[in-house]
Amino acid sequence: MAIAYKIVAKKNPTDPESGVKYYPRLVTMGNTKTLEDIIYDIKEMSSLSEGDIRSVLANFTECMRRALYNSQSVNIDGFGVFSLSARSKGAESPKEVQTANIRAVRINFRASSRIRPDLEAKNPADKMTFYNAEQTGETEDGGTDEEGGPDGAM
Repeated sequence: MAIAYKIVAKKNPTDPESGVKYYPRLVTMGNTKTLEDIIYDIKEMSSLSEGDIRSVLANFTECMRRALYNSQSVNIDGFGVFSLSARSKGAESPKEVQTANIRAVRINFRASSRIRPDLEAKNPADKMTFYNAEQTGETEDGGTDEEGGPDGAM
């Protein structure tokens, strides 16, 4: 696994006198994986048909939505936990709190330790390497310039 990054310059907004520091920022390379891509990948790894996988995923998302909308969290073992949270307007007293105070609802995801990135991974399949996308000539759309694409680790 090779993960691309770019170097970005940042200044501390709370300390205008501080100098600029440089940080690696992870970037997405290539095309976004679509549901069709995921269905195909699962089909290649199993004995299920594309139709079976599509049906299971559609039913899964509907069941997950229902659980979340019923104030339940959804724990997918080995993957993570989904739950809802709200952004709301504060009130001066508990008596003034109303549903109208809720401005937005979002879905939170907490990754399980099984998929959480681990820089110290011992298993070669889980080991992450990083490369500077600007030095390799790779572009964010997955193409390369005349220098070539990622070939090494950092």
